[in-house]
Amino acid sequence: MISAGLVFLKLIIIALLLMLVMQTSLSAEAVQSNPHWKKTACTSCHTINKPTKGNRALKIKNTDKLCKSCHKKTKEHDYLHLVDIAPSKKMQKIMPAKIRATLSGKGKKMTCSSCHETIMQCTPSLFSERYGNSAFLRGKNPHKRYVFCYQCHDEKAYQKLNPHDQKSDDGKVYRNKCLICHLKAPQQQGSSKVSNIKLQVKSNWEQLCKNCHRVPLHPGENTNHIVKPSKKVLQRLKKMTVKNNIMFPLEPKTGRIYCATCHNPHERGIIKNKLAAKGADEKHRLRSNYVCDNCHDI
Repeated sequence: MISAGLVFLKLIIIALLLMLVMQTSLSAEAVQSNPHWKKTACTSCHTINKPTKGNRALKIKNTDKLCKSCHKKTKEHDYLHLVDIAPSKKMQKIMPAKIRATLSGKGKKMTCSSCHETIMQCTPSLFSERYGNSAFLRGKNPHKRYVFCYQCHDEKAYQKLNPHDQKSDDGKVYRNKCLICHLKAPQQQGSSKVSNIKLQVKSNWEQLCKNCHRVPLHPGENTNHIVKPSKKVLQRLKKMTVKNNIMFPLEPKTGRIYCATCHNPHERGIIKNKLAAKGADEKHRLRSNYVCDNCHDI
């Protein structure tokens, strides 16, 4: 015979399954399906099944309001680009004619369709574009956002600052670049003491590199080198430092390995100390070609 406890447990499981089915059903109804790139979804935006160029029959004449009836205004999208703002006359001259034609009213303001070519996702013959351009962006290389944006924006104004470009071709040091990592621009002296260097962080020196370089643990994704070396490794490191006439700095207060232990972040000619200068401008900025061998007996 089945015990009363087991029957009760089965009833609870059945009740939970019914609740889950009901919740899933309600969720499916609550979630609005994506009408874009669908032949049968015209009435999501139009009052008729087959709108034409001469009779679009939009549910809301203002296209921005129509878009926002589903796409609520969010900070995330505002971060990408604002609408209802007027580009400068200089920018209007740069932008392609098709984008310029979408500017709204006397103020020539940006609209949703300035970037998104709505007709594309309504045209079956263009449905193949969906896979490379799901947001139906206008113009060239829409799958590469940075290229798409440079149709209107000056590419030169958005170049990343390279903190490793530290001097001009004629040898002038860009001392303002030093302040990206250092509290003040260090003197170009021959000292090899890392403790004399004041950085923008008091501890966890590797964080300076991680602010720009988002890289997995390496070498090997399961190897964490940001640690204090064991006595055995430390003895070998000191030995190889003398043997190879090179410097592998450790974090002063903690004695930990950090990014600049293996990589030299400076441009060639910035560091005057020969031991500390090795690796500058080399491939991956490694201080030694066989950098692993300086800590590990391989």
